[in-house]
Amino acid sequence: MNDQKHTILLQSLPSTEVLRARLTRAIQDRDRGHQQVSGWASLRGLASQLTPPDLQPLTGPVERLEHYLQLAEERDSISARRPAGCFCLGLGGRGRAFTSNGTELWAETCGCPEGRVEQVKITNTLAHLADAEATVRKLRIWRVAEIPDRFQGWNLASSPLHTSNPKLMRTLLDWDCQRSWYFWGPYGRGKTGLAVGLARLALDTQDRPGMMLFRAVPQLLSEIRATYSRDEGQTEADLLALYTKTPLLILDDLGAEQVKPTGWVADRLYQIIGDRHANDKTTIYTSNLDIDTLRQKIGDRICWRIIEMCGEDHIVELRGANLR
Repeated sequence: MNDQKHTILLQSLPSTEVLRARLTRAIQDRDRGHQQVSGWASLRGLASQLTPPDLQPLTGPVERLEHYLQLAEERDSISARRPAGCFCLGLGGRGRAFTSNGTELWAETCGCPEGRVEQVKITNTLAHLADAEATVRKLRIWRVAEIPDRFQGWNLASSPLHTSNPKLMRTLLDWDCQRSWYFWGPYGRGKTGLAVGLARLALDTQDRPGMMLFRAVPQLLSEIRATYSRDEGQTEADLLALYTKTPLLILDDLGAEQVKPTGWVADRLYQIIGDRHANDKTTIYTSNLDIDTLRQKIGDRICWRIIEMCGEDHIVELRGANLR
């Protein structure tokens, strides 16, 4: 039996006084010829902690109780040399507890120097585990959000706009993850990259399952239309609920849709954007069109809601060189 296992066994033993009393009764019962020794049943669990070599020479309950008493006296001798109040016999803790990934820890740490060392180890282990679990959770959220592969590694810190537009980047990094944004300008100016960077910022600060979703508007409309030609799977109502209820929605390339009839497009966009506006859901829009031009395409009532969701200071034109 290794030293730690042996010491754990010592921790688990009843007091020396209890064992002496049980041993006395066991000897009396043996001498009277009783088959069942008093107090033995409650000590059977200890036998399971001893290895076969430990048990081999112990032929009966009396012999085993004598052995346990010797172990208890060994424990008391160690305890007498330990600091006042120490219960761990130098191990630093007692009892078994397990983390979510199966790591074994002490259920209780001692107040002795070894116990303080073990408490630091446990704290560090739990912190590392929490970081690892948070990383896995964030990766899962990011994957479910369906961020395009091209933008998987994007974040605000690595944006080339730090050089060309440092004031905007400072504003973005101070975002409260609540107000919406509308980025517009020619293609290749970094609009989608900023939207994804804001999503990454929100993920780092909020970290909730199902908290975000990325959709290019033409793709979103195609998904809705596809529900009309099938009898199974997601319905139009399911998709509309998804787009309206997701806490953070990126609507990429708004105004790029070429779907006809335009009345149907405006109606579906109004259902989504109007609902998100009414319920204060954060939405990040990107478009090649300024608001006035977009208004001519999808209607005033939708654009008015976008303006109110974002505010004038969150409607941002991106200029400069093509970053692609």
